[in-house]
Parts: sequence; C-alpha cells; structure tokens
Amino acid sequence: MIHAERVKATLPPEIDWERYELTSFRIVKNEDPESNDILEKRILVEITERNIIPKQLKKYKKVVSHWSAKDIHINDFPQRAMACTLVFKRKRWKIVDTWKVVCIDIEPKEDGTRWTRELLAFLK
Repeated sequence: MIHAERVKATLPPEIDWERYELTSFRIVKNEDPESNDILEKRILVEITERNIIPKQLKKYKKVVSHWSAKDIHINDFPQRAMACTLVFKRKRWKIVDTWKVVCIDIEPKEDGTRWTRELLAFLK
C-alpha cells in the first residue's frame, strides 16, 4: 500500500498534485553496470498526469487527451542512502480546432539555472 501523503511530503513542492497523481512507489536494485552510482538501491517514484486539461490549454474550446507522451526521468536528492528517481508519465493533448497535438513540459529547475529551487536554497 502506498502511503501517498507521506511520499508526497518528501517530493519537490513544485509538483502540481491537482494535475498529477502518485501511482507507484517502490525500491529497486541499481542494475546498471555502467552507472557511477555507489548506492545499491534506488527509490523509484512514478507520477502520472491525470486526465484533466492543463491550465495552459484552457483557452481552447475543445481539447482531448490524445496519447501518452515520453516519460521524463528526473534524478532527485538521495533519501535514506538510496538514489531517488522521479518518473513523470505525461499525456499528449489534441486541440480539436487546429488538430495540433501538444505536450506540457515539466521544468524541474529554476529559471536561468540548471538547479532546483531546493538545491539553490541548500547551497546558499
């Protein structure tokens, strides 16, 4: 059983939980022989986009969920001596009026930097 609220408390606060849901939380062995990771285990957290039209697309009259987009893998801060990977499962959205298919990007970093807000605060 996933204790969703406890897991969410350890994740980056920028995640929009109205738009995403926690679908999986498991601990897996690091099996990549080329990995420079000295940690033996990895926390794998899967977060899936809900079938709710993103606010960026609300200006269009009709938008429908089209397909799943390519997953985004983000290596997050280690927790309890384990690496942590967030896997975002996103949707593609079709704007019916224009037949354009779009996917809303996830920006895990602060504008103008290559780091997250939490890491920047830690480095201060």
